[in-house]
Order: sequence, then structure tokens, then C-alpha cells
Amino acid sequence: MLYILVAPISHIFGFPFLSGHGLPFSAGAIFDSITAHFNHILSQQYPGTHIHDLRMVPGENVVNLVFDVAVPPECKDTAPLTEQLSRAAKALDPRYRCVIHYDLDFYNEQ
Repeated sequence: MLYILVAPISHIFGFPFLSGHGLPFSAGAIFDSITAHFNHILSQQYPGTHIHDLRMVPGENVVNLVFDVAVPPECKDTAPLTEQLSRAAKALDPRYRCVIHYDLDFYNEQ
């Protein structure tokens, strides 16, 4: 039997969840802008790193920016990256909080 999901995913999980994929241009532009801003910061300070899979989870007082950062295998300490990205997020909007997952990027190894 085939079931078709017609309810928004937020109703299933009980919280709103936004992704840049498939959204109207204005919403997609926000995701693109944040991604480009973070990638610019990373390229200046931490060559070989980049973010991907940005999602936003808005709350009453906080908007969680959930994303992955691909780092080269030689990157052992991610705390400075976390701190810098968190400061950059708060500079864009004081409600933004970063939830970051770090991936080792063996594919783009120099």
C-alpha cells in the first residue's frame, strides 16, 4: 500500500524545519546568502573548509542554524571554527545559534 505524505513535515515532528531546497526564491536567497557568508569567512581563515546542508530551525527566541562543515583531515581542533562561525551568525542576527557537525573531507585533499 502506498501512502502519500500531505502534511508538512513540521506537523509530524512538532517543530518547524526549513531548508534552502525547494523554497521560494526569497527564502532560498537567505540560505544562499548565509552559506556564502560563512564560506567566505572559512576561505579567508581556514583554507580547504566549507559548509554545506544548511538548515534553519526557528524557535520562539532562537533560530538554530544547523549545518555541516567539511574540514581537511589535518584539522584537529574545530573549536576556533565553531567560535568564529558563531560570532559571524550572531552578527547577522542575534537570534542565530550554530549547530555544527564536522565532516572530514578526504575528497578535496590537497
